[in-house]
Amino acid sequence: MRKGISEAIHENLIGQLRTTIGNALQEKARVAILVDNLDKAWTKRADISQLAGFLLGLLTVGRQLQNDFRRSSSRRRPVNVSLAIFLRSDIFSRLSAEAREPDKLVFTRLLWEDEEVLKRVVEERFVASHGSLYKGTDLWERYFCATVRQTRAKEYIVNSILPRPRDLVYFVKAAVSTAVNRRHAKVFEDDIFESERQYSQYAMESIRVENGISLPELEAVLTEFAGSKPVLTEQEVDTFIRGARIPEEKIEEVKEHLVNLTFIGIETSHGQYKFPDDPREYRRDIALSNKLRDETGVPRRFKINPAFYSYLGISRA
Repeated sequence: MRKGISEAIHENLIGQLRTTIGNALQEKARVAILVDNLDKAWTKRADISQLAGFLLGLLTVGRQLQNDFRRSSSRRRPVNVSLAIFLRSDIFSRLSAEAREPDKLVFTRLLWEDEEVLKRVVEERFVASHGSLYKGTDLWERYFCATVRQTRAKEYIVNSILPRPRDLVYFVKAAVSTAVNRRHAKVFEDDIFESERQYSQYAMESIRVENGISLPELEAVLTEFAGSKPVLTEQEVDTFIRGARIPEEKIEEVKEHLVNLTFIGIETSHGQYKFPDDPREYRRDIALSNKLRDETGVPRRFKINPAFYSYLGISRA
């Protein structure tokens, strides 16, 4: 029955739609389809298993869709179609766990570890809105103060956010809006401090959303870190988690969850902290941290992400 229904749909509705789309788009050099905001239904009340099945089906059919459009026949014109489906890393991790053959999922992780590439996102937006008479670096040189706490303004901003384009755009827009409202000729240091406060609250809201169904007690756990030091020993982190009345047997799970949310990072070499948002990266970084602990005899250490300092009242080291 199911096979018959599928064949009927493909021969009639989908077949006719494919022919029509092919005729309309055959002259295009490339057609790009972007699928985003799939996390909107990923809530505590959702049927996660059913939703995961739907998203896995979408990921599977994506490649088939591209291949189907590139084929031609007497009725169908070939179309160069590319399809990109954007998913949050925590949702993709859940899908991988649900998939029968996770190794066959074709995906690319979007990473923004290169600060220069991240800064170029907002610089190119500036050039696009002001014309070719300006360079991207003019944004910082003309409209921002030179330094913030003895650090170049753009470096200070990039080091104060979660490394994602939308976070950088949010921070810069907040800084400019603050300066305009205060009738400043450019963005001064105090304007950046105010935008940092606004952004930090935004960052906290974003991880509450990304927390999804994982940890109902997240709010209480995060609150325990208010006013703490930026760098904490593992024992101190465990104490804060206990303070939120988390059962002893769940402390390791909650700690891993805080790392995957990039709320805290793991020291993997002396003074160097990683903020993984993927379970596989977490296991790698824990292994590096264990080696560091064994070599130095110093307990494992964690660092709170600077993006949350302002909201939690944490002073920079």
